[in-house]
Amino acid sequence: MTFIKKILLEGIIIFFSIFFNVPTFAAPLKLDANGHIFYPGSPPIPESACSDVFVAGTDNAGFFQVPSQNITRTHCFFTFRQPYSSKPSCLVSWGSGGFVGTVTIDTDPTGFLVSVDDPVNESLNGAFINYQCVAIPL
Repeated sequence: MTFIKKILLEGIIIFFSIFFNVPTFAAPLKLDANGHIFYPGSPPIPESACSDVFVAGTDNAGFFQVPSQNITRTHCFFTFRQPYSSKPSCLVSWGSGGFVGTVTIDTDPTGFLVSVDDPVNESLNGAFINYQCVAIPL
């Protein structure tokens, strides 16, 4: 991306450019009308075993909901639409449901794995889980 500025210095116009080394696919951060950070983009893609999982958000933040079924799922892997250049830092939090155990997340530059340890249900079925990932510069 190049920004060109004109500076008038004693009747002489000087042109200069500033170059940023940014991938062309990188979407900029945006602010909504109330000043909240907004991440443009599409949600990560759930693995085939979790293809019925509803995902809303972007690679940076969002939530997913696992339908209630007779299938017992203890984990789901989500592939980022745009891989990170290094392992991101991701957090998960429980949104709703009758969950009594813990939800953990493991990441790599291509996606994240959400696992559940629930001594009662032992399943992600019916879970509503929030996630947030940020890049960590090396």
